[in-house]
Amino acid sequence: MSTFIGSVEPYVPGTSFSDYAERLQYVFDYNNVPAVNRKSLFITVGGASVFAEIKKLYPGVEINTLEYDDIINRLKSRFDKTRGLMQKREAFYKRNQGKDEPVEDFILDVKLLAESCMFGLVKSSLIRDRLVFGAADRKAFEKLFEMEDPSLEDVERILIAREHSLKNAMRVESQSDLRVNVIDRLGPKHNPRRSAEFFNGRRERFPNRGRYDQDRYTFRNRSRSRSRGERNVRGGVLCSYCNIRGHTRRNCYERQRSHQSIRFMEDSTESVAANSNFKRVVKDSSNSEDDLECMSITEGIKALEGPSA
Repeated sequence: MSTFIGSVEPYVPGTSFSDYAERLQYVFDYNNVPAVNRKSLFITVGGASVFAEIKKLYPGVEINTLEYDDIINRLKSRFDKTRGLMQKREAFYKRNQGKDEPVEDFILDVKLLAESCMFGLVKSSLIRDRLVFGAADRKAFEKLFEMEDPSLEDVERILIAREHSLKNAMRVESQSDLRVNVIDRLGPKHNPRRSAEFFNGRRERFPNRGRYDQDRYTFRNRSRSRSRGERNVRGGVLCSYCNIRGHTRRNCYERQRSHQSIRFMEDSTESVAANSNFKRVVKDSSNSEDDLECMSITEGIKALEGPSA
């Protein structure tokens, strides 16, 4: 027995049985399958749905007595329901391009539907209108709508060109996104001063530098540290004014206490001495006329107070 070339899958209900039978006929012809064996081979590869339909079409009849061509014709009328002219034209007018459907597939399918609609001389113009109004690209629709009277060839050329341009734009965008993703995966440029090795080496070189000193229990942050005087005492600061440790010249108490206001001789403002009142009394005591006036006033007061005493 010669080797059988080609494969035929079982028939799927809902699809065109005429196309399935035509394809199977080509396989039989290529492999030179005898006519007496074609019925058995068809039932074998047709699947369970085909065998069930044959049993329904020929109830109580032995399948061995049936002819292959008669079975094919009965199954065509069973699976392929003939549609009327109005149904075919309805399918043509409602045909729109799918979301991810290529433009070329859409054009070919519209032309195929138009073949069975019997449009006659207006077939080309109707196909053009269906392509324009059924295209998924709204930009192409607006461009074609602005044209006065485009031909079918112009519509096909513009739709295909628009699809190629959109694919190229998406390809360029995807490449740019790929570069961005590579940068995101690799991360930013390496900065050695912010790496863990840098900080670890810094701790090894400067072991006493840190935020917290465990020996003294003091923080490097000024807001959380102790008073400045205590820090200076611990630091052993020597005052350059009084030669006493514990503070600086700026905070020296002896220096602040020793500062007094000094007036020079050239100053135009006259200074008032503390004993000026005493000197005035001594000077006034030498004036006898004043003493007489005071004695006379005293005697007059005693004369007034005498009778009451």
